This record gives sequence, structure tokens and C-alpha cells, in this order.
Amino acid sequence: MTPASDLGYLLRTRGWVLLDRVVPPGRCLALAEELRIAADRCAAVRRARGLDDVARGTAHHLVGEGRELDMFLEDLPAMDLVADRLGAGFVLNSYGGVINRPGERAYVHAPHRDVRIFTRDVPLLVNMLVMLGDFTLDNGATMVLSGSHEVDEPPERAAFERWADRLVGKAGSVVVFDSCLWHAAGPNTSPRDRLALTLTFSRPFVKPQLDYLRKLGDERVVALPPRTRTLLGYRARVPSTLDEWYRPRAERFYRPDAE
Repeated sequence: MTPASDLGYLLRTRGWVLLDRVVPPGRCLALAEELRIAADRCAAVRRARGLDDVARGTAHHLVGEGRELDMFLEDLPAMDLVADRLGAGFVLNSYGGVINRPGERAYVHAPHRDVRIFTRDVPLLVNMLVMLGDFTLDNGATMVLSGSHEVDEPPERAAFERWADRLVGKAGSVVVFDSCLWHAAGPNTSPRDRLALTLTFSRPFVKPQLDYLRKLGDERVVALPPRTRTLLGYRARVPSTLDEWYRPRAERFYRPDAE
């Protein structure tokens, strides 16, 4: 097994690391089942808004969308690697999933990076990809351009496809990568769907893509384990009244230890 210090070095220099089969098979199956249900709900909302062609095969903001999906947040792998890049006070910025279906094309198939601001020396976000089934060349294993997190300019499409590494791995494998890394889902030419969870984490002063605390509600949030509350941004909230602002240090919405 590669020492953790070496993995941190690879994450900083190459831009990504792959951890082999760290999520048990039974959990992968349960997560995949809930991801399919959540993806159907997301698709229904998009259809109602006339947006179904925009994000085919994707599900967004899975907090509160399934028991297994929520429980996974309490036992996430590779948190030491995320903390190595962002500091111990990082929070969940987004929690989604991708179902890469045979012959289907979506925005995730184009080379992209998941942070719009290029911050080479101060990383703001880190991605995590959780393989819920085997990733193969046939079913569209994710492509990553090693070292591209160090460069501001986007690569040309032809150069990306020629030089990108294919993240082939077994179900339960996890990839952690710098959000400035250029990457894309590969085309699925197999007869079966390829499923994955896609999470991003950020420094606590970066606002999440959805207000997960408000989505869950106070009653559910206070019942969560302390680490999960912190992950969802409980120590990095924005006060909305003077009463919420003027609090003793230990009761402040944005805690000093959030950093």
C-alpha cells in the first residue's frame, strides 16, 4: 500500500490519486440503488423546467435523498487527503452522482474543471469520485489530464483526449483529485450503465452549491453526529439577525475553529 505521505504528494503534483476498493461491495450496491431513485427525481424536476437535455444522467444535491446516501457522509473515505489540501475545517460543497448510460452524452463528457477560479497556490476545492461499479475503458472510465491543475489555460480537446489518463478501477474504488484538474467522463460503449458518486469539498468560507442545513431542517441537523454537522457547514453558517451575530465565541455561527 502506498504511504499516506506519498498519496498527498501525488495529489499535490499529479493532481489525483486512486484508492483501490475502499468502499465495501454491499454498500456500493445500496448507494447505487438510491442514486438511481434520486436521479429519476432530479430528471422529473428538470423536465418540469424544460431542462432535461442540460444534465442527462446526473443527480445533484443528494443530502437528504436516501438513508444510505446520508449514512455515507458519516463514514467518508480519504478524509485525511482532503484535509491535507484544504485544512481540517473543510465542508461539503456539493454531493451528486452520475449515471453514464450507453450512447448518452451530457455536459460531463466535455473536458472541464469543477472550479471557475484558478487558484494554483491556494486550493479551494477538492473532488471525490466514488466508483459504484467497475470503471472500464468500455463503459466510460473518467479521463483526467495529470498536472493540468497547475495550468490556467484549458487544454485543446484533441490534446486532452490523447494524453488523459483513464481512471480504470474496481467497484468501491475512490479517486480524490484537485478541482482545478481538467477531466471528463468517457463515452460508454458498453451495454450497461456506469454509476458513480461525485462529491466536492471546499474551504469553509466558500459557499456550498446548496444550503444543505436548510434542506434538512434544524431537527434533523442537530441529531447528526458532530463531524457530519461540521461537514455540512454547521460551523460556517451566516447569521441573519443581530441576535445570531452577537453570541459568545463558542456559540457563533461562523466558529473560529471552522478554519
